[in-house]
Amino acid sequence: MFKKTFHFPLIYFVVSVVYQFIFHGNVDWFRNIIVCGFIYFIVLFTKWAGIRHKWKNNAS
Repeated sequence: MFKKTFHFPLIYFVVSVVYQFIFHGNVDWFRNIIVCGFIYFIVLFTKWAGIRHKWKNNAS
């Protein structure tokens, strides 16, 4: 489950770094890493919540 949730935050990180480098000339690494971490945990939580919901429906 951890590997599947890492694709979207990694794509966001790469795109934001390239965008900042091309259009602004400098990259805000700290902000990009923090936002990437938040996206990772949000995606992980939503996937976890969906699995728990399916498990509860299958049990009854």
